Amino acid sequence: MSNTTPLQNTVVNVAVNGPAKCSVKIVCHYKSISTTYKAIIASNGKAVIPVKISSATKEFAVIINVTVTYKGNVYTTKTSFNPDRNKPRIIIKNRC
Repeated sequence: MSNTTPLQNTVVNVAVNGPAKCSVKIVCHYKSISTTYKAIIASNGKAVIPVKISSATKEFAVIINVTVTYKGNVYTTKTSFNPDRNKPRIIIKNRC
């Protein structure tokens, strides 16, 4: 997980390591929906899955179930992140 407290409307990368050509499925469980992503592990033993978090509910833990299938065997783990609301921009104009 590239960032466990990302700002809303950004992308986090879920990195998965394993044998080349394994299939990977991640399911992101947001407050109101779940989103599935799929990938294949590359010859370097890595798959990086970009997840756009849009306006995920602030401070609601998004649980990500990770499933890797290798030679008919299924391996699972999970990770998570907590979205943070975009910080407001403060513009100060100096008037003379």
